[in-house]
Amino acid sequence: MFPTLLIGLLAGCATTGAPEQRPAQAVTTSGLQVQSVGWSRQRIHALATALPTLQQQYAVPSLAVSLVSEYGEGWSRTFTGPGSVSRPVSGFPADGLAMPLLASLTLAASESRPWGLRTPLGQIAPRHAEIQPYAESRPVDLLTAPYFESPAQARTALAAALEAATGNALNALLRGLVPSVTHSQLERRAGDVRLTTTADDFGAYLQSLIQAGARDPATAALLAAHGTVDARRGLYQGLGWSLERQPQGGVIAYQWSNAAGYHHLALLDMHRRRGLVFLTQGQQGRSLIEAALPLIDETPHALLSRGGDGR
Repeated sequence: MFPTLLIGLLAGCATTGAPEQRPAQAVTTSGLQVQSVGWSRQRIHALATALPTLQQQYAVPSLAVSLVSEYGEGWSRTFTGPGSVSRPVSGFPADGLAMPLLASLTLAASESRPWGLRTPLGQIAPRHAEIQPYAESRPVDLLTAPYFESPAQARTALAAALEAATGNALNALLRGLVPSVTHSQLERRAGDVRLTTTADDFGAYLQSLIQAGARDPATAALLAAHGTVDARRGLYQGLGWSLERQPQGGVIAYQWSNAAGYHHLALLDMHRRRGLVFLTQGQQGRSLIEAALPLIDETPHALLSRGGDGR
């Protein structure tokens, strides 16, 4: 639906000034066990120190963080508020984060079948009632629409087509085609595609993309720009991801998620070969994420400005 933009971004992502990374080495900083990988030890310590205060400031009962890199998990932690009477949330509703997984499932499923991203849903799943009125829409059209502007019915139509074409429910497809994800639940329910995940599990998915590399065809397809969100700020739309163009070349992929009081952010930086996941429970979770992200990530982000997620 959208013209392809930013040709050559991925090549820059893979080759432009990427620092050499070394295998992880465990270190201890003021009693905090971290991994010396794609994330700064000092910044990890600053984040870990600040999060309890931010959690109290923004009244967030539960939050989980996972930092990953090319060589393994950098650091992860779950925080619960001291005044919380509920049990810590282990699996967070994160429906917006389903879009990257749907994109990966579509790419993986199409490899062994006679259809692809530009095949109308009506040809992928002929005469399937649940894909109406999106029978003429293509997966690329539905996956490159900003999440907060796409109708839930469009997402469920794509999911129904995938299930009909493969003979498997979404969760079975997820286990078979994205083996790094082991504890998440992806399903069609209540009129939308629903995801329940953990920071570690979604972080493992990000790590699998990092290890595959920016030149892997599937990863490259996810990070190719298909639409413009705000060219002045360098914001574009990829396949299941939003994209932020970087001055040094390449893009950072990200996805905000808001599911009835649960605010989340996933970020994938292929240039620095690292990723992060913030999952929060609480009405001010996004404000907490916006305050915490600069503590761990030295990159200035246009995506932090309101409207960077298409809303």
